Amino acid sequence: MAFARCPSCNRAIRYTVKASSSHGWLKDVARALGQGETAVFSCINCWLVPEVGDRVSVQQPSEAAEHTRKGDVGVVVEIEQEGSPYARFTVEISNDEGTWRERFMRWQIQASDFDSGETLVVPIGKD
Repeated sequence: MAFARCPSCNRAIRYTVKASSSHGWLKDVARALGQGETAVFSCINCWLVPEVGDRVSVQQPSEAAEHTRKGDVGVVVEIEQEGSPYARFTVEISNDEGTWRERFMRWQIQASDFDSGETLVVPIGKD
């Protein structure tokens, strides 16, 4: 079992790799990382793209947000992508200051219904 770090939320990730074929690629990855460096890849919460109705947590509130704080949880109510290559997610947030809607880019939110304490299994190759 190994550990990695998510570049979006800086969370430590525990993972294992299951490879059905040659393990030669594993040596290449180890050489590329360097001795003692931690692997970097997105955790499951940051990797999944939320859909309408999904619960999300705010990782990076916008500077214009008056009430939204990091860690606030809300529900995606709309996804806009018209005229832009990047989707904007409208999230309805409720906290001690009330309920409101705010728009976020994908990197500002993460899925919140998944247990990030579980071990991520990365399957490689054909089974």
